[in-house]
Amino acid sequence: PTHLEAQRMLAALPEAAEPKEEATSRGSSKRARKKEKKENRIAGLKNEGATCYLNAVTQALHHLPDFRAAIYSVPTQDPAEGEAPSVPLAMQRLFWQLQNSKKSQSTRELLGSFGWDSSDTLEQQDISDFCHMLFDIVEEGMKNTTADGAIPRLMAAKLQYKDAVQTVGWERLREDSSYVTVLHGVKDGECKDVMQSLELLCQPQIIEDYDTEVHGKQTVSRSLLFKEVPPVLLLNINRIDFCHETFEPIKLNDRYEFPEELDLCDVMVKEDGAMPSPSKYSLRAVIVHMGTAQMGHYISYCKLPRPPFNP
Repeated sequence: PTHLEAQRMLAALPEAAEPKEEATSRGSSKRARKKEKKENRIAGLKNEGATCYLNAVTQALHHLPDFRAAIYSVPTQDPAEGEAPSVPLAMQRLFWQLQNSKKSQSTRELLGSFGWDSSDTLEQQDISDFCHMLFDIVEEGMKNTTADGAIPRLMAAKLQYKDAVQTVGWERLREDSSYVTVLHGVKDGECKDVMQSLELLCQPQIIEDYDTEVHGKQTVSRSLLFKEVPPVLLLNINRIDFCHETFEPIKLNDRYEFPEELDLCDVMVKEDGAMPSPSKYSLRAVIVHMGTAQMGHYISYCKLPRPPFNP
């Protein structure tokens, strides 16, 4: 080449090298992200039939440090040969496997601890019903041990119902508790988010011809407020309605929002005008159902701490 052409070639060399260096940088960054994702990979759970509801609940509970600690605190013993382990022991083993392995784990031992066989695993259950069953079994296994009462203290919300008849100056209070609070208002956008559903839940309801025993049958106003809230609050958003034309249940797919922070102060009992105990929550997990009222699949989204948590 001529002297002028050679100068042009030399001047072009640095510019030609830059895309290669940029590509190398992108490749290194991609490999670093892939390595980080592999190191922080969360172990999944195998579907043993139609057990996605169990898998979703187990993952959500496993990623709650307080619940995990409560399960680990239950004194357990290895079962006799040929017998299934207790539910607390099966959960302890499964939680340990999820924390110490990056491979998908089987829930067969946990299913066996319920006394279920292969036919039971093919029947999908309602998540709210399953949670109540699971907590009742775990609570029973904690009785008369150092972990006695851990589940109610951790997850039971105390509700106060107030029945009142203003015309005769009558009122009656009663209390109840629940592990799962069911919320309504999804249909036709009646409630756009969790807080509006909570307010709907606490609105007074009118009951006709209610026997007050003292003043006979009256029109009663019944209201509901949270008396005490637990460290872990479970909310079940009802998305099932009944179609009066087909006489079948239908799934409600209306938009519905849930905040990352939630304060229950406005729906709690205030004793003598005083503010209630701490009632602020941070969102930790969401279980989503995809499908129809008759069938579908559950997925659990959990907020993970950084760096990866320890037992």
